[in-house]
Amino acid sequence: MKTFEEIKKKKKQDVINMCIDALNGGDKDAALMHAIKCLQAATVEPKNSIEWVGLAKAKQDVLLSFLRYMHSDGCDLVASDGYRMHILKGVGIEKGYYESEQFAAKYWDHTRLLELPWRLVNGGVEYDWLWHKRVCKIDGLYFDASYINDAVSLMSGEIHLFVCDKSVKIECADMVAIVSAVHT
Repeated sequence: MKTFEEIKKKKKQDVINMCIDALNGGDKDAALMHAIKCLQAATVEPKNSIEWVGLAKAKQDVLLSFLRYMHSDGCDLVASDGYRMHILKGVGIEKGYYESEQFAAKYWDHTRLLELPWRLVNGGVEYDWLWHKRVCKIDGLYFDASYINDAVSLMSGEIHLFVCDKSVKIECADMVAIVSAVHT
């Protein structure tokens, strides 16, 4: 049976063969996981910390159109799609929206989120499946695994996990990501 890494191009026949192999082995769950993994969109690895912030921008038309852009408050660079937020602390670039025209709308005050009563997580991160979606279980809460993977994609060094209400905060040096839990 081919591994995920062996399939460079996601050809329909490769996915079918992987599923058939897993089903012949009697493992329906593995067959489903192979199919979902192979049909998911490829992840984008950021090249630098600015691109890392941009991973959290809203990808589609959203009611709050300013969420499709990064914003600087003069100190931190921030992006959010409403479910997650990436913050690069201490960048010190000019205030305003980036990669767009300037909006009259005021961007969310991310510093209020950082001041919540966060509690350090003692356990680790477990990957699981929930409703045919890959999730991470952290401190009893479920999070979209792609959001968690994006959050830690450029983090090197000691990573700290904190929870508050139904969110997780992931910190490493000057990078902070906040992700909301999925509804169960």
